[in-house]
Amino acid sequence: MFLSFFNAKYMVLLSCVLANLTFAKQGQKKICDTSLMISNDFHASLDEDAKGNGNIHNRSLSAWTWIPKFSPHRIPQVIFEAQCNSEYCTLPNGVDMRLNSLPIYQEILVLKQDTEDRKCFKATFERVIVGCTCVWAKTS
Repeated sequence: MFLSFFNAKYMVLLSCVLANLTFAKQGQKKICDTSLMISNDFHASLDEDAKGNGNIHNRSLSAWTWIPKFSPHRIPQVIFEAQCNSEYCTLPNGVDMRLNSLPIYQEILVLKQDTEDRKCFKATFERVIVGCTCVWAKTS
């Protein structure tokens, strides 16, 4: 009896999570909360966030630069996006034109402020470049 009650609770919880993820993917669900505020303290956190993951972006064979993308009506307001430094990859002995440097994309979940009601937010996915990688160039 307890096990079937536990399974039923678990299934209801799982259904709610899946429904929320479905709505977030479709960009349909609004979150309205008067205590949810977007801070105007952008520049104070920019320096701290820029430190990010150390210097992995410089040590990579396909190095990149972090570019802050600011949106005043999104949580988080600042998303650091990678920009590949070169079209080709750099090996210890120099640039290898057989290897192309390509961006790595990732979809991240953000809250975007509703244009009609500033107290409401929509959960949506935003595609960002999170790094660069080396791939063999196509040969004819």
